[in-house]
Amino acid sequence: MGNKPISKYNIDFIPEVIIKKYSSKYDKEFTKFETEYNFFQYLDIKDFQQLLYNFTCTEQEKIEKRNKEYNFEVSETMFSVFVSKKIINHFLIYPHIANDEKKINVVKAFLNNVFTILRKNTSQYNKLNGKKTENKTIKKLCLLSYGFVFCKEDHFNKIQFLFYLLSDEDEMLKFSDDLIEFLFFVFLIPSNVLIFSIYSLGKEFEEFAIEDEYFAEIYNACELKDAKFLAKKVVEELFKEKSQLDFDDFYKKIILEDWVFSTHGIRKKLEDNNQD
Repeated sequence: MGNKPISKYNIDFIPEVIIKKYSSKYDKEFTKFETEYNFFQYLDIKDFQQLLYNFTCTEQEKIEKRNKEYNFEVSETMFSVFVSKKIINHFLIYPHIANDEKKINVVKAFLNNVFTILRKNTSQYNKLNGKKTENKTIKKLCLLSYGFVFCKEDHFNKIQFLFYLLSDEDEMLKFSDDLIEFLFFVFLIPSNVLIFSIYSLGKEFEEFAIEDEYFAEIYNACELKDAKFLAKKVVEELFKEKSQLDFDDFYKKIILEDWVFSTHGIRKKLEDNNQD
């Protein structure tokens, strides 16, 4: 199903992944949500993947598409039910929010905004690539990208997850549009998607209100074209010397781009690229 175990590599020692400290001038608008309202921080990325897989796939789909699970389509209704039943009520999450109805309502409204914006961004991304632009669903790839960004900060597990999600049956990762798309959403989610979701939330909950002009300034610093350019640039750099990578090669290369594992680093990179 994409969540394949390591079979070629017997890793007895998990290397420590040290991420440098990054900061963007816009971070303060995001910090409250990333710390207080990010329920996904209590889940490991692989646990989130399994939850999503079991909830959204029929048994027949699991048989037919077991190696392409990220292409499954998820509707807004399906996602809303998934959040209510599998995320908010998860035994690792609920103790942090029990009896806090306001926080639960804020997160539900926020994630509904996230889905709507991801759906619109998917249409625009497809348009940039000359594909069908009308859609009422999103690929699970978008949600897995969201988990990659906001699940528990276990960077080695995230590297494993990404490699085995997109590697082939021979456990080799190749240059692909799917990898570019995955990273496109990884870069878009903690910047464009998050600020738009918070801005929309401010219409309903006053404490999250953002001035229109300041919102526009932040939004313009993280447009879709910027995230797409950055995603393609990273993937091209990964495969600059080899057309395919085993896990060791991928690990050594992706960790050089350590900002990929930091929401602050992603926003800083987009900010810097926007000024070039």
